[in-house]
Amino acid sequence: MNLFSNDSVFSLQHELNRLTRLMGARHIETRFTGDGAYTDGRSIVSLPAMPMERKLTDEQQRVIRGFHVHEVSHVQNTNFGKWREELKLNEHPMLKDTWNAIEDVFIERKAIEKYKGAQRNLEAVIERVFSEAIIEAEHVRQEDDYIWAMEVPFALCGLGRIALRYHSVSLREFCDGLPDEVKEFCEPYVKRVAKAGSTATTFKIANEVLENLNVEIKKQGEIDGPGEGGGQGEQGEPIGGESSNQQGESSEQQNPGDGAQQGDGEQQGDDSESSGGHGDGDEMTGEGDISEKNNGGGAGGELPEKTTFKNVETAVRKVVEESGGTECEGDWHMVREYAQNQPAILTVEQLLGD
Repeated sequence: MNLFSNDSVFSLQHELNRLTRLMGARHIETRFTGDGAYTDGRSIVSLPAMPMERKLTDEQQRVIRGFHVHEVSHVQNTNFGKWREELKLNEHPMLKDTWNAIEDVFIERKAIEKYKGAQRNLEAVIERVFSEAIIEAEHVRQEDDYIWAMEVPFALCGLGRIALRYHSVSLREFCDGLPDEVKEFCEPYVKRVAKAGSTATTFKIANEVLENLNVEIKKQGEIDGPGEGGGQGEQGEPIGGESSNQQGESSEQQNPGDGAQQGDGEQQGDDSESSGGHGDGDEMTGEGDISEKNNGGGAGGELPEKTTFKNVETAVRKVVEESGGTECEGDWHMVREYAQNQPAILTVEQLLGD
């Protein structure tokens, strides 16, 4: 059993905790425990427990590093107090996914602005998520309760990442294949999603998206008649050309007012909103939604009760599954104690993806 090889889970955990310190978040600990992948919003990033001697490929390690960067940036930049408060006040089931989708673009942009090498690892996660989404979309669009509006949250998440110039074949293919109605509805919001500077801003955008989406569906319901609710529509032209260039340019123009570096609990973005360490550490999960005036769901001119949104946790679960699952016999507390006192196994350049 070789715990100390560069491709072992043990070495990866050691390096993730070191990466956290390099990201200016010394209070955050990365743990391989249980079977979930999440953050508590305060001081822990949790990954599924795997045997400490298990070997992972370079690509699998990048996926896990990308998830780690994503979750640490949530702790640093997401205002979990506002997240929790708004989801308790509002009840529509689309808000959580729409808000989460936009928030994900925001926190990933903050990580990329601050940490060299973050984008490469984030792209590994995104490639995994969207390659799976392409397959699922074929089935979802054939279901009886399908309505194009349920694709809007995940589409905004994908289009926002394209605006940040992510290099991912699957991301591009997925967005190219979105139904025309989805592309046309999302287009006015993409630059704002890519430039959002705080959790308050992402919440504002999410509410506006859902209010306008509700109006759009009602209009379409009136045209189609009761029970129609809007269909799949034809697949559009590939995203590129002028619209793609405009999105790319938006990422270059987003820094003024949004791009200040952030530490734990520092002022952030264009709202000077305090973030990390707020609230009691709820995970980035919950029930949600927009406002009472938009209650209702399903077809016939109302917001759907579900979405196609997928978060980055799905990529980590896939890595764990294909590498052998979560069964292990290691004492991770003892491993953590040992790792904290050991020198780095990888160089900083290797760690950050250079």
